[in-house]
Amino acid sequence: MAQVRAAEPALAAVVDPGTKNEHILTILRSLRNSVHGVALQGIAVARGGGGPEESLVGLPLSDEAALLGAMRALGGESTWGVQAMVPGRTHVDPGVLVDRLFAAVLDLLNELMERTPVEQLQHVSISPADDLPATAGNLDPFAPSIRQSIRMQLGF
Repeated sequence: MAQVRAAEPALAAVVDPGTKNEHILTILRSLRNSVHGVALQGIAVARGGGGPEESLVGLPLSDEAALLGAMRALGGESTWGVQAMVPGRTHVDPGVLVDRLFAAVLDLLNELMERTPVEQLQHVSISPADDLPATAGNLDPFAPSIRQSIRMQLGF
């Protein structure tokens, strides 16, 4: 980050401490790191009245405080699907969590891409023609090159 800050302060500022983006990265990093540790513990919850059963996932204990702090800073724990079901453990509705995190990460990536000085990267040569709109020949959504591009972007 020090190198990025020295070269491009506006880009580094996107994830400065205390920003919404830093909190998003805290959530993303903590959950990613849980993949390498003890598996997240799931529970099924049936509420009275014969309602549908819910599936919840326990937050990793080692990162629980950081996760909850970041969630509080980003709208509050309830907006992230956090529920205290078992004493000493915090659980989250994975559907709510993933929906919120996915949208937030997309916004973060868009902001990072907007502030990344692509024209200054090594081995990049941008010509005035690169700023022109696409031509009609490559706007066909069913063209083989477009279909291949979409498959590659989706990881297929």
